[in-house]
Amino acid sequence: NIVTSSSGTPAFPSWNYSGGSITYGLYGTTSWAVKAFDVSVNSKGVPVASNARTIYSLTSSDSTRLQSGPAWCATSSVGEIAFTRLHTASAEYGITDLCTISQSGGTPTVLASYKKLRGTVCLGLYQFPTWSPDDSKIAIARQDTNNHYTIVIFNASTGAAEDSIPLSGAISHMEWSRTGLNELEYSFFNGSGYYIYYVTPSTGSTPTTNSVVCGNTGTWSPNNSGIMFTPPYSAMEKLVSFTSSTTTVGSSGYGYLNWKR
Repeated sequence: NIVTSSSGTPAFPSWNYSGGSITYGLYGTTSWAVKAFDVSVNSKGVPVASNARTIYSLTSSDSTRLQSGPAWCATSSVGEIAFTRLHTASAEYGITDLCTISQSGGTPTVLASYKKLRGTVCLGLYQFPTWSPDDSKIAIARQDTNNHYTIVIFNASTGAAEDSIPLSGAISHMEWSRTGLNELEYSFFNGSGYYIYYVTPSTGSTPTTNSVVCGNTGTWSPNNSGIMFTPPYSAMEKLVSFTSSTTTVGSSGYGYLNWKR
């Protein structure tokens, strides 16, 4: 355990491109923040955290809050973190932004915004931002209704929407593969449970599945040979990609998984 917080829930950890730092979102009741720290291993082989820092913070008075993420980019040349932000002020209520920010902090860049309301309920939310292996694109899951999502692919430099993949139901998490493969993995509810699905963003191919029941937060191994995920009843399992072979690797309950690069 390298981070403990009494002011909110740490969520969505994301390793940086070198595997030497982690960013995460701190979700409180009146404040939200994108935070980061460095990770090293001491002489006893135990990971320790250092250089804890705040990349970006929000309070209720800002009339915006952290919605989903953060996600660290895959290359040092880009050096940015993506997250999504929700507006709560009456004039802008329901607007959700896809933002990027320098890993050293500063003012976020809003790449894209979207608004959809049903009465007083926010729909059209941007969730689960994830970078392409070369950092040229960012994918998000847009919640169109409670039970329908669309994957939208944005140009990471211009914010232009370059592709969209409509889904027939809800998803609970999404991650782009690591270098050497171009696949989006996501947890999809097919009516009876959540299953791991894959889709090639560049072609919008028909999503495929290996019929492995999963819970949430699937994350690719560094060489794309496997995916770690949480099944419905705690524990933690490893899936060999595109097959139905799984191995249990942890017996406790886990969430918000992210495999080190």
